Amino acid sequence: MNIQQHLFEIVKSKISETQDNIAYPERIAEILGISVGAAYRRISGKTAITFKELLILCKRFDISMDEILNFTPEKGIFIQFSDSAVWENNRARCTHYIENLYETLYGLTSSVNGELILAARDIPVYHLVNFPELLFFKFYSEHIQGTAEISYNDFCSQLDKDKIVKTCEQAANIWKQIPSKEIWTDRTINSMLRLLEYNENTCALIEKASILLLLEEILELMDLIKKYANTGNKNNGKIPFSMYLCPVDIKYDSTLIRKGDKLTYNISLFADNGIVVNNVSLCIIAEKWINNLIATSTLISGTSSNERFHFFQTSKDRVKDLISKIKKS
Repeated sequence: MNIQQHLFEIVKSKISETQDNIAYPERIAEILGISVGAAYRRISGKTAITFKELLILCKRFDISMDEILNFTPEKGIFIQFSDSAVWENNRARCTHYIENLYETLYGLTSSVNGELILAARDIPVYHLVNFPELLFFKFYSEHIQGTAEISYNDFCSQLDKDKIVKTCEQAANIWKQIPSKEIWTDRTINSMLRLLEYNENTCALIEKASILLLLEEILELMDLIKKYANTGNKNNGKIPFSMYLCPVDIKYDSTLIRKGDKLTYNISLFADNGIVVNNVSLCIIAEKWINNLIATSTLISGTSSNERFHFFQTSKDRVKDLISKIKKS
């Protein structure tokens, strides 16, 4: 039994308990706003349910998402959530996240045709590992949303910095060994810039000196990425690196991981929380979507020197403008 069949077994039992006269497939069709035929195909597993449909069914029948998403079928996991976002222990949470990142990268080094393809709404975490302070700030920004106030320094003092920095160095070195493609927009760095500006303007939980230091690290990060983009490779020219500039807004950070003939699709929702999709059909759909993004984008690595220069120059100018604004405030 796979996870979709498991879900519909639970739904069927819930409908039976109500002793409703409406037939089971018709009730599913009514709830999801689809045809009865489409409902049959979902119940039989011929058509994969969407994540939105999963949410609707779980909410309607009071089914625990944990029960569904943590169910491990014989043929693999359909969708899996990381539950680390609910951890109260910041030290364990952040260490666990970076260790998982390292293990994912390490697993690709031994794979034939291993590849990472990223659609970047925000600065990819694979670059943040070169600048752990930026990674700490990303975690901090996620932590303070809807939680008790805690200063940036106090938050960082809870972390096992030595272990995280060491693992970041290992992850950064392994990333250089893996062929990768990255799809950016001219707004990819804006999210972190807005967070830094917001913290400077509205609260005293992070010192101005720390914000300026983080902004300087973003400038260094962009210089490092530009170095890879200039040559179109990494690891001293041995490994290909492709960077694309996309005119279409990217709603979520997502990564398509190719390991031999197998695909995994990761959607990042927060710094350490997201969805992992192993379902073959959904991964093929994700691959087509990413290929369509690439087709509409401009390659700015290796060739297209004018476009590359303009992208990095305007991105760095936004950082420098914010540095100047904060220094004057």
